[in-house]
Amino acid sequence: MEEKKGREKRRFERFNTGKEVFFQVAYDIKTKVSFQLVDKEAGKTLSRKYIALSKNVNVEGMCFTCTRELSPGDILVLEVNSMSSKRPVYMKGEVKWSSKNAEEQEDGNKFSTGVMLLDVEGKPVPDTFHKDENGDVVWSGVLEAILGSFQK
Repeated sequence: MEEKKGREKRRFERFNTGKEVFFQVAYDIKTKVSFQLVDKEAGKTLSRKYIALSKNVNVEGMCFTCTRELSPGDILVLEVNSMSSKRPVYMKGEVKWSSKNAEEQEDGNKFSTGVMLLDVEGKPVPDTFHKDENGDVVWSGVLEAILGSFQK
């Protein structure tokens, strides 16, 4: 996301991942993800899957690069494969922004996209928050799915 007048718009800390979306390779340290657009009127996923490379993740969202420009408000179904799980984790999210990269990435991805995740495995993301003694969110099901177990 872009900064506005020097102020960060995110509410939560980001963790750089360099993880890919969709394909799983046992020796690869990257998390791979695929996503499908949801037809808002029919409420069904469209059949084509797109592959992306995640750039970073936080407790309620992720940023990834892909070959397709998306629009704010698009709803996505994401399939995330991580090194910490043998099966994919399914998430649903809403595109908050998408922009053309200044340069095409090595993997051919031309667009960067920010997604606010709505649910992880059918559970609302806010219900997966881990909070510290002050009530501040420090971990979530999103981070659990991509980075592994919560550690105090």
